[in-house]
Amino acid sequence: MKQITAILFFLSLSVISIAQTRLQTAIEALVSYEPMKYGSLSICVLDVETGQVIAQHNPNMSLVPASTMKAVTTATALGVLGHSYTYKTKLEYDGKIKDGLLDGNIYIKGSGDPTLGSDQLDGVPSLEEVMVQMVGSIQKKGIKKINGYVIGDGSIWGTAMPAANWQWNDIGNYYGVGAGGLNIHENMYYLFLKQKNTLGSTPDVSRIVPKMPSLVIMNEIKSDKRGTGDNAYIFGAPYSMTRVLRGTIPVGNKEFRIKGAMPDPAQYTAYRLTEQLENNSISTKKIAKNIFEYRREGKDRYTARQTLMTLTSPPLSKIVQRTNEKSVNLYAEALLKTMSKVKKSVGTTDKGVEVVKEFWEERGMDMKGFFME
Repeated sequence: MKQITAILFFLSLSVISIAQTRLQTAIEALVSYEPMKYGSLSICVLDVETGQVIAQHNPNMSLVPASTMKAVTTATALGVLGHSYTYKTKLEYDGKIKDGLLDGNIYIKGSGDPTLGSDQLDGVPSLEEVMVQMVGSIQKKGIKKINGYVIGDGSIWGTAMPAANWQWNDIGNYYGVGAGGLNIHENMYYLFLKQKNTLGSTPDVSRIVPKMPSLVIMNEIKSDKRGTGDNAYIFGAPYSMTRVLRGTIPVGNKEFRIKGAMPDPAQYTAYRLTEQLENNSISTKKIAKNIFEYRREGKDRYTARQTLMTLTSPPLSKIVQRTNEKSVNLYAEALLKTMSKVKKSVGTTDKGVEVVKEFWEERGMDMKGFFME
């Protein structure tokens, strides 16, 4: 029996040796490949069971891993927050209710839920359904007129949405949307352009879904050859309602859809609820605000609020699944800030990065070459 074990041991060493040689030869061929001349490459192949290095090239080089970084964020979130963690969005009011009149404000208080009103995640109430539920809870309370404002409250994470070092040509587009304390419809809108058949002509903006009446669109998009695809970009800063469209879309005779980042998701949530209330014969001031605007005006006295209803997100396990399978930047950023709030009592990107590093250092990982942005 000992002889058989010894033979199997030496055979396994032989197999590993062959694998090492083949892999190392392949890596060397890749490194010497002409298009890689100015590239950066780091490879480390490990045996999963033993941890033995089978082949490598520049194994300690720090590289930009693109969206595979989400796996680090989501794995940490599962460890820090737990698989069953959920976000709670509350509909609240302050002041007093008498004879159907609310002498106070309505608040939509966010907890950073990136899934609220999403049209992409199965089982989540749509934007329209969220608004219907909120109006129903206000009606149930007997409120027929609101003497104050409808306010979107995303203050849990402060005013920062995109991180400070994100690129200008990203942050106006859906994939560069920042994570706020109150997110809605994945902080995204669809902008439809009516294609034209003349090269160099400017296609008209035909509609925006969901409608964003406050947006000011400066359209500089041009028509390019068929088959050139989507080369259109939306430029604009958070909280600014001016959007500049640049780049190209193909010629044609159909609608062409691009996706933009909402400038102020919290204010937009308040606007949609205001509109829904008016449509259901509940009188308002017809003015929607975000909490930061309201506080700048000196009107917020931090008075006690009462909860009308609570919306609960899917469990973290489902949020993580969509984050990784569909590479959703908003979800990953929201998880980073959520961990920061839970562990550091402040919801910022920088503190979230600290949580990630500390989590893996506590588990024996060497994080010296890890630089997360």
